[in-house]
Amino acid sequence: MHRYYSTTNIKVGNEDTVKLREYMVNNWDQFDAEEIANDKADVLERSKRISTWGFYDLWNVATAK
Repeated sequence: MHRYYSTTNIKVGNEDTVKLREYMVNNWDQFDAEEIANDKADVLERSKRISTWGFYDLWNVATAK
């Protein structure tokens, strides 16, 4: 049996990507990025686009409201 996961891509403008990257670096437990565990911050800093999933704590707070 194969599992197929749905992917949604969005483009967001007028965001402070510096703060977003800073949040991600300071909250790695909120993101599934084990494949680049040793240099995640460097990869994130060098990346032109931010591609991620996570924000689990924020999502749980939002859905509880």
